[in-house]
Amino acid sequence: MNSNLRVCLIVASVMAFLLGLVVIGSGTLVYLNWDKIKTGVHTIAEHMEKRADEGREFGESSNEQGCLDESLKRADGTGAFSALAPSIFFKACLEKAPAANGFCEGTPDATQFLALATWPQGQCAEAGMPNNQGCLQVMQAKLEHCVKQRAVQNSSGQ
Repeated sequence: MNSNLRVCLIVASVMAFLLGLVVIGSGTLVYLNWDKIKTGVHTIAEHMEKRADEGREFGESSNEQGCLDESLKRADGTGAFSALAPSIFFKACLEKAPAANGFCEGTPDATQFLALATWPQGQCAEAGMPNNQGCLQVMQAKLEHCVKQRAVQNSSGQ
């Protein structure tokens, strides 16, 4: 057998063995910690549902701009869910909040691909939160909301 082929077979065998160890080890860790994983997932789901309930409740007594302002206050950048919780609050808040005049002014439309990609970062920088993941998620949600609103308005002929 060619020595190069032999080296390749040995390397492939070692890689397959190591991959097997990783798969077995990962499976064992999941199996041994399944109760903790289930509890953690349940806790996260409850936390996110609570944020959504708070958002809907806030939206009943505010408007789109109020939802945005409150969501950005909640985007403090600390905690495990600092990026996700404010955007969940914001999206749920928008479900109940009436429109605010000029809320979507300045947001790019669906055909401005480069602007769509960079708009959230620019808005967070203007808000003094340049690297805040919560702010980025909220601004992305605002952008999606405004693009969707424009599409609805355009399809209804307004």
